[in-house]
Amino acid sequence: MQREDFSDFEDCLQDECAKQIHADYIVTRNTNDFSTSDIPAIIPDDLLKILDNSK
Repeated sequence: MQREDFSDFEDCLQDECAKQIHADYIVTRNTNDFSTSDIPAIIPDDLLKILDNSK
């Protein structure tokens, strides 16, 4: 896997895994690391709001 748009291997790996499983979001405290991702990156608080609104 060669992706120059990610400076961190683990972030790149998470992005690729999220794409493989067709994830809706990548949940992280550092959304800037995923600015080039096709999967939206959100902070944990936003995920909790999304889950709360889906009730």
